[in-house]
Amino acid sequence: MQGKAYQSDNTFENYYKARFGCGLENAPMKKYTGKFRFFREARIAGCCAVTIFMFTTLTTHVFAAGSDDSLLDAVARGELHRVELLVKKGGDVNAKRAGEGTTALMLASKEGHERIVDFLLRSGADANGRNIHGWTPLMAAAANGHAEIVKLLLEHGSDVNAKHAYGWTAFKLASQKKHDRVKELLLKHGAKK
Repeated sequence: MQGKAYQSDNTFENYYKARFGCGLENAPMKKYTGKFRFFREARIAGCCAVTIFMFTTLTTHVFAAGSDDSLLDAVARGELHRVELLVKKGGDVNAKRAGEGTTALMLASKEGHERIVDFLLRSGADANGRNIHGWTPLMAAAANGHAEIVKLLLEHGSDVNAKHAYGWTAFKLASQKKHDRVKELLLKHGAKK
């Protein structure tokens, strides 16, 4: 059956259209993951079991619109388009990871995803949001040497002298790792040594 189009009653296509409001030809998942291509190839080859498996994977991991976990996952992976889509669908820009309280903005700041940081800030993310250890997005960016993100956060009102649970500031974190450009930016914005 390889090479021939798989004939179905379009049950999956109908379910998908009802669930996500568009047909497979407009499925946004093709922009987010290679799994969509694999699904289409498997379907063409007639591999029903693989088709069902891939559908389950995509539904759980990509299209839980409005889900904080999906948004946090997209932020951590640096998938700007997916972050924009999830926020548009109602995702919380101040979403926190369960247990540790790491915010979406903190994740983007730590990983160096400047465009996502900018988008989250413009969408109303709290520039001073903290996790359970008192870390802020500014601390995460400073500790990892992301000077452009530090600048963005400071422009959006991040507290330059905030301390985490052990009393360290963004300046001290940047100093420890010898991020001189970050230290200069922090000092220009009133950081205490």
